[in-house]
Amino acid sequence: WLLASDSEDGSSCDGTISSDDSTPIVVVVPGLTSDSTAAYVKHLVFSMASNGWNVVVGNHRGLGGISITSDCFYNGGWTEDIREVVNYLHQKYPEAPLFTVGTSLGANILVKYLGEEGGSTPVAGAASICSPWDLLVTSRFISRKLVQRCYDKALAIGLKGYAKLHQPVLSRLANWEAITSSRSTREFDHHATCVVAKYETVDTFYRKCSCANYIGNVSVPLLCISALDDPLCTREAIPWDECRQVTSLTQAHYLKHF
Repeated sequence: WLLASDSEDGSSCDGTISSDDSTPIVVVVPGLTSDSTAAYVKHLVFSMASNGWNVVVGNHRGLGGISITSDCFYNGGWTEDIREVVNYLHQKYPEAPLFTVGTSLGANILVKYLGEEGGSTPVAGAASICSPWDLLVTSRFISRKLVQRCYDKALAIGLKGYAKLHQPVLSRLANWEAITSSRSTREFDHHATCVVAKYETVDTFYRKCSCANYIGNVSVPLLCISALDDPLCTREAIPWDECRQVTSLTQAHYLKHF
């Protein structure tokens, strides 16, 4: 937590606010291997708290100093954790409007969750920042040129660092030597993600978990921000037509109710 009332000195608290507090709450879903300690997450959280929001960072399981206590790891399509966080906050603070922001892979997870829930989510609005949108298209894009392959290698190093934190569990579930020798995100997903999450192939994992497949069922206002020259999340993956269709349907929905 970082409450709006604490933002002046940047201190954090234990999340103790009254159950009838109506201050808006925003949940931040970080990117790949990022958590509440990342500099960009801290900056985002502090900026929102300074503008009067109570902010919660939904760390991916196994990050933020938390141990893995089951055989389940997060991945780019794992929405159960954000669903639990959102439902918990809504039940505990029912008077507080609830919003969500996802960055990079966290944006993919967030939009997929919103699409899965449709009109059932208690989220009032959301923002997707630099989403990869289509994981298969993005995977192929980052293997094309040297600069993309350098980014891909850096991401793989981060993933292997995450795996190292939980080696006792992961080495029991998958081929540890193959995981540690992975030189790209695709190789890591082949040796680790697909094995643990039981996807048949990497392409199957990417296709099933891409949030572009779910954008059409999003029923809340959703701001999507993507850079056309993003070196990782290529513009080729942006589902332009689907986003326009969702915008039209959302506008019609709200006009109908006003």
